[in-house]
Amino acid sequence: MIGTIYELIARQCLTYWLGMTTEAQNELFSCASIEDVEALIGARDSIKTGVFAIRSMLYWHGIILPDDILDIIFTSREPNRELEEITKKTGALPEDQKIQIALAALSNIHDVWVNTNTKKFFDPTREGKRYMFLPLEFIGVEEAMKDYIFVEDILTLLCLKPERYHLEQAIRKARNQFATKRGIKTRDDLIGYICSGYYMALPATIADAVGDRKVATKIADQVIEKSGNPASW
Repeated sequence: MIGTIYELIARQCLTYWLGMTTEAQNELFSCASIEDVEALIGARDSIKTGVFAIRSMLYWHGIILPDDILDIIFTSREPNRELEEITKKTGALPEDQKIQIALAALSNIHDVWVNTNTKKFFDPTREGKRYMFLPLEFIGVEEAMKDYIFVEDILTLLCLKPERYHLEQAIRKARNQFATKRGIKTRDDLIGYICSGYYMALPATIADAVGDRKVATKIADQVIEKSGNPASW
């Protein structure tokens, strides 16, 4: 695990989530297994989900990631050498395509989180975060970018990392396009969309809950507090 892409990702998680010092991390990585680290950060599934989206997007560009890409990320100490031929192709992709690949990774991570965290929606201590169960486009740039920790180093490895500012702007643009496509121009429109429960990743129990207009209104107001009124988008 030492010297791997997974170690880079894990160190960021340990720093930002747990406040672990570099010295403490060095001691941990000197003797810990991946399972030991995962017990602290639980990043593996999100990494795999992000890589799945990256792989799928690259496929449509005619670029095939190796079958052992996850092994390379988690265990290889020479990932750049192993992926040298691939990165000649990925590095040549234009910035706008790199942005779309990064967005797809973030969206897939978020969708899977929504689909597998039903208990968090119904947790009364987390009622103020129910907006997190909307599509990525509506949770705000700050929240959307929190999952970037799982894929940033992987995108760097693959020569696919876009400029952060461009990615953040793309999230805002995706929100505006999403809202326009669904006719969301006002607070009431947003409430109506939430009430519909129309989000593929949403578990049925949550879809039923947001059908209550009072619940949907509170969630809409959380979105507006984060991102402003739809009329300003």
